[in-house]
Amino acid sequence: MHWKEFELLEEVGLTGYERKALVTLMIHGVADAETLCRKGEVPSSKISRQWRNLLIWVSSKSNQRGRDSTPR
Repeated sequence: MHWKEFELLEEVGLTGYERKALVTLMIHGVADAETLCRKGEVPSSKISRQWRNLLIWVSSKSNQRGRDSTPR
């Protein structure tokens, strides 16, 4: 895969392995850790931490969006 195409995800604060895991998940829809490692080129020793970081990142963005759209 051409990972350079996903540099925009770097601009929003994702690391290289986080970007690879997220893009691989988006392509496959549903993927286990083994698939994310193999297809996403993420070392198996890193996948749990990257996945946890992605969940935290998505959660923070969702919370931020909710606050931004709340009427005042």
